[in-house]
Amino acid sequence: MRARTLILFLNGTVARSILLAWAVLAMLGLAIELRERAEPLLALGGTTAILRFALIALPDVLVTVFPIALLAGAVLGFGMLARRGEAVILRAAGLSVIQIGWMLLPLGLILGGLLYLLNDRIVPFAEAARAAQFGALGKDDPAARQVWLRADGWIIRAEPTRPDGTELAAVTLFQLGANGTLTRRIDAPHAAFRDRAWHFDSATETSAETGETQRIDDALWPSDLAPEDIRALAGSDRALTRAGAMAALAGERLMTEGRSFYEMRATRGLSLAAMPAVLILLALPVVLGSGRDSGALLKATAMSAGLGLLFVMGEGLAASLGERGMIEPIYAAWVPVATAGCLGLWAILRVEA
Repeated sequence: MRARTLILFLNGTVARSILLAWAVLAMLGLAIELRERAEPLLALGGTTAILRFALIALPDVLVTVFPIALLAGAVLGFGMLARRGEAVILRAAGLSVIQIGWMLLPLGLILGGLLYLLNDRIVPFAEAARAAQFGALGKDDPAARQVWLRADGWIIRAEPTRPDGTELAAVTLFQLGANGTLTRRIDAPHAAFRDRAWHFDSATETSAETGETQRIDDALWPSDLAPEDIRALAGSDRALTRAGAMAALAGERLMTEGRSFYEMRATRGLSLAAMPAVLILLALPVVLGSGRDSGALLKATAMSAGLGLLFVMGEGLAASLGERGMIEPIYAAWVPVATAGCLGLWAILRVEA
């Protein structure tokens, strides 16, 4: 019973500190985002548009600030335990820092699950809603650029006209034969995605062999090309679920990026769930700081903060290199996590010695 109470006390204290830091940083990040978009949002729909945009943008902001918020919150939480002398009582009761960290494992797992849910489920949904409702704000507008892609033996050139990627203008399709030669060309001023297929209005078909052209009033093009692929290629929808990445790798969904991009997204989805536990481990040396010795507390805090920031930056850099195929995705996803875990254990042993 006493052990359970102690686990609840430790997890509750650190969790409150982390959630407070997360809320503060998220509100700050959201305020910056809204400040940049305030004028066009007011013109688009006034206060209602601002509130709707804030709700849609919040998940992405939460994921962005999460690592720093967790590190700052954990360091502050452990610092409060040390300053109030509660850490000394825990150590006097015979608990090692590793045992204290083990008691905080439930918190790490819960936060890891929450981060996975946000990054893999809520953020992609919010990104799609943002593109559909606020595409006119500039960088979210896929109509700002022409797209080229290859799918189902066709090369497609088009200009998206809707933020959700369901309508295209100035569409040209080049059909390729088995040996890669051009067999025919279809031009259409407009295309719309309906009933899981693309419909062309007033299209013309030109044979590559004879050069003859014929008009097609309502051409139907059944293809694996989906509106989300148009959004991704146009740069308005970079969020991708792990299931979506796995589907692309299995050939069930069109790839609009290199294969390494999807491999990294599929692998990193799981490694991100381990990040909270690793950051809590890196912050644990702060528990060893004594409330009567501010120098020791400051030293432990600086070490934990430095290692945590190094891990966050290194993990982000490795993920970026993994998406570009410069590092094997499995290594890019898990080597930073494993390295940070080893550094956390080293820091604990160094400070405790």
